[in-house]
Amino acid sequence: MTAEDTNGPWAFKDPWTITYPRHAVIDDHSAAVLEDAAVELTLLRSPMRLGDRLAELHAVSSLRAQIHAWLPIVVAGARDQGHTWDDIAAQLGVTPAAARRRYRPMARATNHTR
Repeated sequence: MTAEDTNGPWAFKDPWTITYPRHAVIDDHSAAVLEDAAVELTLLRSPMRLGDRLAELHAVSSLRAQIHAWLPIVVAGARDQGHTWDDIAAQLGVTPAAARRRYRPMARATNHTR
């Protein structure tokens, strides 16, 4: 073994070099977070209806609406940090032109320095 051996017993993943996927991912992690959020929201709004699929539908639909309202704020923040429209579009699963068309006015409205 050499000092450059990355598979040795001392090898570890540097948490500062771990990045996120280039596109949205549907997996067990996001499913667990969404399920927890839906249960919590159902308990907050209609605690006696836990297990009722219509109450769950209400919670999931509310979360979806909240996410749609939050997206322009997050996109504007990403632009403020210097991320490109190409990178933002990849995360949104749309073309860069579509991302610019949809979010540029909101990004400009929240960015007073550019």
